[in-house]
Amino acid sequence: MGESIRVLYVDDDPARGPTVESLEREDDRLEVVTESSPGDALARLRSDPTAADCVVSDYDVPGMTGVEFVERIRARFPGRSLPIVLFTSERSEEVAANALNAGAAGYVPKGEPDSVDRLVERIVGGAADPHAGRESDRDGTLPDALADPGYVLDEEGTFVDVNDGFADLVGDDRESLVGADLDRVADAEAAATIETNLARVRSEDGPDVVRFEAEIVPKRGDRVVTEHRVESVSDGRVRGSTDILRSATARRDLKHRIERLRDATRELARTGNRDAVCETAVRTVTDALGYPASGVWLGDDAESLEPAAGSDEGDLPSHASGDRPLREAFRTGAPSLSRGPGERPGDVADAPTESELVLPLGDHGVMIVTSVDRTGIDGPDRSLVELLAANVETALDRAERDRTARRFRRLFEQSVDSIILHAADGRIVDVNEHACETLGYDRERLVGMDVSDIDRGLSPDELRALWAGMRPDEIENVNSVHRRADGTEFPVEVRVGRLDAPDEDVFFAAARDITERRERERRLKARSTAMEASIDGIAILDENREYTFVNQAHADIYGYDDPEAFVGESWGICYDDSERERMRKEVLPTLFEEGSWRGEGIGTRRDGSSFPQELSLTVMEDGVVCVVRDVTERRKYERELRETNRLLQTILDTTTAAVFVKDSEGRYRLMSDTCRDVLGIGEEEAVGRTDYDLFSEGIADRYRADDRRVLRDRETIRVEEEVPTADGMRTFLTLKSPIFDESGAPDGICAVTTDITERVEYKRELERQNDRLEKFTSIVSHDLRTPLTTAAGRLELATEECDSHHLDAIARSLDRIGEIIDETLTLAREGRTVGDREPVRFSDRLDRWWEDVATANAELEVEAGVAVRGDPGRLRQLFENLFRNAVSHGGRSVTVRVGALDGGGFYVEDDGPGIPADERDAVFEHGYTTADGGIGFGLAIVEEIVKAHGWEIRVAERRGQVRDHRGRDAVTRMRTARCGPASPRG
Repeated sequence: MGESIRVLYVDDDPARGPTVESLEREDDRLEVVTESSPGDALARLRSDPTAADCVVSDYDVPGMTGVEFVERIRARFPGRSLPIVLFTSERSEEVAANALNAGAAGYVPKGEPDSVDRLVERIVGGAADPHAGRESDRDGTLPDALADPGYVLDEEGTFVDVNDGFADLVGDDRESLVGADLDRVADAEAAATIETNLARVRSEDGPDVVRFEAEIVPKRGDRVVTEHRVESVSDGRVRGSTDILRSATARRDLKHRIERLRDATRELARTGNRDAVCETAVRTVTDALGYPASGVWLGDDAESLEPAAGSDEGDLPSHASGDRPLREAFRTGAPSLSRGPGERPGDVADAPTESELVLPLGDHGVMIVTSVDRTGIDGPDRSLVELLAANVETALDRAERDRTARRFRRLFEQSVDSIILHAADGRIVDVNEHACETLGYDRERLVGMDVSDIDRGLSPDELRALWAGMRPDEIENVNSVHRRADGTEFPVEVRVGRLDAPDEDVFFAAARDITERRERERRLKARSTAMEASIDGIAILDENREYTFVNQAHADIYGYDDPEAFVGESWGICYDDSERERMRKEVLPTLFEEGSWRGEGIGTRRDGSSFPQELSLTVMEDGVVCVVRDVTERRKYERELRETNRLLQTILDTTTAAVFVKDSEGRYRLMSDTCRDVLGIGEEEAVGRTDYDLFSEGIADRYRADDRRVLRDRETIRVEEEVPTADGMRTFLTLKSPIFDESGAPDGICAVTTDITERVEYKRELERQNDRLEKFTSIVSHDLRTPLTTAAGRLELATEECDSHHLDAIARSLDRIGEIIDETLTLAREGRTVGDREPVRFSDRLDRWWEDVATANAELEVEAGVAVRGDPGRLRQLFENLFRNAVSHGGRSVTVRVGALDGGGFYVEDDGPGIPADERDAVFEHGYTTADGGIGFGLAIVEEIVKAHGWEIRVAERRGQVRDHRGRDAVTRMRTARCGPASPRG
């Protein structure tokens, strides 16, 4: 690596040129520092004159041009040959020549493929020899930087250098032209003209630049009339002049374009439509000025500019520099010219876009004209384009005024407000149609009236004071009352303003009927009151999902005292992490897609506890309405209801009774499986139908009459009814009860019905058996007692006549026959009936009942305090039979004990041989006996008396083998259930 080269790079927008890194990458000897303005660069050089070995500057820099910057450096540092290179997109022969004349060491255009390479070459060459690059540019580089044909002549008129454009123009090559004289490309007349003008610029008192026309003679083809621009050159080893050529037809074309521009200006003057103005503008750019690509952008501000019209059938020029030139030109009001290659739209899409001129159109927007000329849009062409832009701006102003006027009149007539224009004294000068319709007047009647004839909310003095204090274009809002032609009045909101009219003060009043608004406000207030009073939590969230309103119920639900604690907070404070995540993923997408969402969630109270909630969310224009309800109690009720329904269903599924429910109109709402099975119908055939759908009219009438009686009397009834079933007519016992709604009114019935057909049949059979038994008892009572009485009388006579132990046996037999008859009659007639019940203390009665029985040597032991509540007469029969049974089977020396059972009841036991286990179930059957001469009615009578009292009797072998009705061990051969407690109060 050689010695480093320090480069000072000056550019207010380095992004338009090479980066520091790219320069240093091209040559590792370069050390580049940057400054954004010439002033900062000069300050750096003043503080350290050796800070740079070479200066690189753009032409368009803040505060001055690049040429002026070169001059400032040369003037500030006259003794130092610091090389300065202009690296710029400003492609102009004047710029290039002026830069070199000011002392620049080189001129390199931006935007070409080899621009960076050429810049590095100038930097390195200039650092090595400050004059080398400058002379090189004088000798050859200057013409190459220009798009027009050009050449350099020395003082003798010999070509020092020519550019490719000039070589192409004359049809020769550059090498052959260098060193040749003017007569190689011009005839004697043309050469003389050129020499004369060259002498003028080279003279000390001559002009700096001379322009003239002369003919050029190509090697082949016709002569070319060209316009020459000649400037002297006097520096280094070359002394002479530069000549830049243009076709002379450009001047004639300029005149033609000016004429066409006048025509376009007249057309713009006749155009009152903004779109037509824009279309005329871009067409004029193409047809009159010859630029194939242009466009107009309109907008209210720099950020809202939008394309309004474009050349090439709507195609707009592209912009290599982006939108920035458009915004800057609109914002500053100054034209902006940018140079650099780009892409051309339309039919010249392959041609390079060398420059764009952005012209402001006042407050309307900008117009853009694109050129493919390297020199850009300059000189007369630019003046024409700027003149066109000024005319377009004027036409747009006029179109905007016309549009505003039309819009005002359209708004005036189509406004939903009543608009009244009036003078300062209150006299109405104009009204719109809506005012006529609202007030009930025609236009002719209203015009000329005084405003105070209509406005009844303010006095005439108040109205005039209001107008007198108003400034032009000031607006006042007033609430007032207007009176219609029929005398009715209505509230209005009036916007009053003063117009800046040239002749006299004019005021306008735009009135709007606010009757409906007042009503809406009233309803809104009512809704607000309702929201505050609601037992549901109501909240409103803004577009950021933050609370703006919360009622007291909402605060209470979440455990807050003050609803204001929610305002400004996010909805997330009411939920835990998992529920917030669920809301974001599942609820919110649906809510904003469909506009509403209803469902359930889990809320979190202020103390951290959670609760089930029911949510209703609705999207508004600027937020969300949230209605929340705590369903904790309802969930509890639902659980209880489900449990009740489960139990009810279990009952319905297991009960043998038929259950059904009807509404107040007699329609079945529920029918158990048993009920449907009885009727032989399916579920779909029952629910919703009536008895008239299921039974004959007569039966249905009877059922309906019972239902109405239940609903009317509000009491349960018990009816025995015949029901046609799948198995024929059967008898049912039905209990019908009323069902009440929440208000306490009966709205249906519930019925439980049981098939009692067998019971009824049994009762009827029992009645028949009782009839037969009654007949039998009559026979026994009459037919048996008569011969028994006769036998007893004859026995008494026989006893008087003789003394025989056989007679005693006969007497006992006759007595036994009488006892059998009595017991049989008792069993047949009394059965299970009992009389009035009363407390019976065993210690007071059993001894007497024991003595009435032939017990021989048997003993009775009675536990103290034992008592029951029963029929004393029937209890005597019970114990007498038990005592006889014990003595009969246990022997004359048997011991009988009577005592109380734990928990209620009593026992009777003896120490006899007992009853075999396989016979215990049979001892209570009629006719069962194991004693000689017994008839088997004793224990049967005992069982009948026990059952008549509602008790129960059992037989046990010994203590511990029998349990009482409460599941505890019994100690007797027999026990009863459901009797009174074993106490004197029995």
